[in-house]
Amino acid sequence: MIFVDRTQVIAPVILTQPGLAGLRESARAIANFRTGGPCAKFTYSVYSDDTVKEALIKLFNKKCAYCETIVTTVYYGDVEHFRPKSQIAEAIPPIAPGYYWLGSDWDNLLFACKLCNSAKILKIYGSTVVEALGKMDQFPLYNFNHIRDHTFGIASEEPHRLLINPCKEDPEILISYGSDGNILPKRSLTGFLRLKVDKSIRVYALQRMDLVDERKKLRLSIEMQQERVLDNTKNFLRFIDSNPELAAEFEASALREMRELKKYCDPKMPYSGMAREMVSYFLMREYGQALARTF
Repeated sequence: MIFVDRTQVIAPVILTQPGLAGLRESARAIANFRTGGPCAKFTYSVYSDDTVKEALIKLFNKKCAYCETIVTTVYYGDVEHFRPKSQIAEAIPPIAPGYYWLGSDWDNLLFACKLCNSAKILKIYGSTVVEALGKMDQFPLYNFNHIRDHTFGIASEEPHRLLINPCKEDPEILISYGSDGNILPKRSLTGFLRLKVDKSIRVYALQRMDLVDERKKLRLSIEMQQERVLDNTKNFLRFIDSNPELAAEFEASALREMRELKKYCDPKMPYSGMAREMVSYFLMREYGQALARTF
């Protein structure tokens, strides 16, 4: 999971322009679910407009906002409501609706894969038990009741949110990766932040075995590329005094292999969060803190 800056893509006008479907739908939802008013069955549709999906695909570089798998090669992808619109699994009382006024709110919409966004029976890393995991209508909070009324807004609820929002905070500050391709909280985390990462990993099913296996494959590829960088660097240092011409060839090769290594860290690449952690540690270990900081 990596940080995604929502300002890089303009919100679709259908969601934001007065008189168009997005704001009209929000007004209807508010009228339908207003406190003390009748609550008829409500159908949300604007979020599934093609322009919304296209904008989200562009914003998230075709990747799932949660697991960073490139979605569009095998599936259309889901428009995901970060705060669920229809109901909230953990709400007290556990009744519908959810965040009904955010059904067509641009800031509440993410792009997600089916396995992160839907409850599926999955094999989990480190466990022999299969579990039904995936976000669906989950939205856990820490010691706080969910906001159920649009007049309050969500500002007071935000500090208690137990799910990482990749558009609100930098997941790379919170998340680390193991040698098996598994995902875990940063070692330094304690208390609320540790709980937040643990809860996010579970709710988004980020330890499902197929996903862990894909990250491990990429990890092996990155390690091999790091070895190529290191081998060329060592040969450059070996010949820098005795054979400057040969040393120059190894230097050029090292730089070329370094450029290839850094391609894994491009935000358009799958699992770039893990790649950036790996490359940053590699540069710091082999070349020093100054070079790692420039990366």
